[in-house]
Amino acid sequence: MNRRTTIAALLFLACWKHSESSFLFSQRLFAPTSVVSRQSSSTCRTSKDDENDFDVETARQNLDKLIKKGEEPKKKKEGKEYSVSRLISPYYEITLPPPPPMTAMERDRRLAEIKIIQRLTDEDATDDLWELWFNERGATARDGLKQADQLMSDPNTWKQCEMVLLNLLHKHGVYFVEPVNRLATLYYLQGRYDQSFKLCQVVLELKPWHFGALSGIVAVCIGKGDREAARFWADRRLPNMVAASSFPPFSDTGAVNPRRKEWVERAVHDAAEALLAAEMRTAKSFGAPEDYYSKSESNTESSKDDMPDEWQ
Repeated sequence: MNRRTTIAALLFLACWKHSESSFLFSQRLFAPTSVVSRQSSSTCRTSKDDENDFDVETARQNLDKLIKKGEEPKKKKEGKEYSVSRLISPYYEITLPPPPPMTAMERDRRLAEIKIIQRLTDEDATDDLWELWFNERGATARDGLKQADQLMSDPNTWKQCEMVLLNLLHKHGVYFVEPVNRLATLYYLQGRYDQSFKLCQVVLELKPWHFGALSGIVAVCIGKGDREAARFWADRRLPNMVAASSFPPFSDTGAVNPRRKEWVERAVHDAAEALLAAEMRTAKSFGAPEDYYSKSESNTESSKDDMPDEWQ
């Protein structure tokens, strides 16, 4: 092997390792949150090609398009009238783009998520869920989220924080819910309650068990002065583990809160149903045998409406 061939081979290996690290799912579910200090400012910086590809105004327009779909007032849904509070009708204003196919890695991650949710009955495993959610798109995206958290702490850097989160959505789409959740938090801090509420809806449409979004949406409703909606969503938050600790002063000892067990059971059921639905969609996308004889002309015609949105 001559010198030129050797140099070319080394360059190829270096590029391959760089691309591999961007796509591998981080296996560290217990990484310390202090990791943001040195890495986030550098790892989240985009290359020149990324900067040329990302336009913040286009990203804002795509986000507005998503959360404004179906905003026209509706009086009935499935034969039932809406509540006086429009915030109480969950998800009806949100129309999500078709989800991407589920990979084997995504399936493993969902199974890990269900196992962590099950642990919430008798232990505080919320930090493990946060770590899992932050790592859903790998280490680089995780560091971007942590950088956004730092920028969110100072009103002077809110604009930069929004750009970081919009860039993550531009790259990964709304099915990576943590940038959506963080953006909802930012908009709440800025007093943009309508946008914050609808982004919480997006998170809860994809993860009804997302305890962070459930707490956040209560704060948004309080900010809007809608007590009815605040009570509605407050009843759906993750209850405390101890039955006697619903109000201050909180206690770490006592009888287990039965409401928390019910919440966990419902969350596990919802997560398992979401996994099953994703598996069925994936099977259909590969042409499962049971689908060969079930497709009709009407299904073919309606498939035009199922074309993937350009911004997922």
